[in-house]
Amino acid sequence: MKQLCGIFDFEKDQYDDKSTEIQAYINRDYEVYICGKIKSEQNDITGELLWEIYQRHGNRITEQIKGMYLLIIYDKIKRELCVFQDRTTSSRTLYYTLNNNKVYLGTSLKWLLKESGIE
Repeated sequence: MKQLCGIFDFEKDQYDDKSTEIQAYINRDYEVYICGKIKSEQNDITGELLWEIYQRHGNRITEQIKGMYLLIIYDKIKRELCVFQDRTTSSRTLYYTLNNNKVYLGTSLKWLLKESGIE
């Protein structure tokens, strides 16, 4: 799986991907960001389908999907940010912190500490 480095700014309601390896699906109600591959029984899953699965299953979405992934879902209506990681096949640790109304997410602890100002 590729590296994830990004910052979600709650004041601006936007995710800024620093790794340029994210697939983004954005509309007026939600944003879905995928790092890695997510599959259903037969096919790769699109951001739109992931949003539908999330609407039905909420935080239990990981029981419905397979693959090596980091998944970020932002509900613009509820202003709710959710981050999911497969726990069975992924060998990467996801680090995160909240600082100055921004959520810093990354698979690199060094990057996260530097960018968030915690270092």
